[in-house]
Amino acid sequence: MLAANGVEVMLAENDEYTPTPVISHAILTYNRGRDTRLADGIVITPSHNPPDSGGFKYNPPNGGPADTGVTGWIEARANEFLKDGLQGVKRMPVEMALLAATTHRHDYINAYVNDLDKVIDMEAVSGAHISMGVDPLGGAGVHYWAVIAERYDLNLTVVNEVVDPT
Repeated sequence: MLAANGVEVMLAENDEYTPTPVISHAILTYNRGRDTRLADGIVITPSHNPPDSGGFKYNPPNGGPADTGVTGWIEARANEFLKDGLQGVKRMPVEMALLAATTHRHDYINAYVNDLDKVIDMEAVSGAHISMGVDPLGGAGVHYWAVIAERYDLNLTVVNEVVDPT
């Protein structure tokens, strides 16, 4: 639906899971120094949202979660479309959407990992020579830890590499 309506879409490079904070980072990075044509983001099935939220999270251009005024408007508008049988909503097959000029692939993992040292003293963490165990708790960040360990030379073991699809 996004591609059919001319919306710029940035998909994870290898279709891997992408945690909400990484989407926030991408929004903030893109918007830095801009006043117009700002990015925002949608996270499908964020793990911290209750099932009755429909698995949809919107992050406005500030990168944070949308306030209740915005989410209320989105919910009301979506319900209007559903009530009207989705009339006026352009759609296209996923195969066509993936080939649309507005659909792009983005390396969220390396973009996020490469900026960690801007907010965390990764040199100090690495220099401490401690052994760390990380349990991503079945979440979307599971693919990030090996890259973090390699990039920052950390003695890090992921103790649970299984993503919980529920």
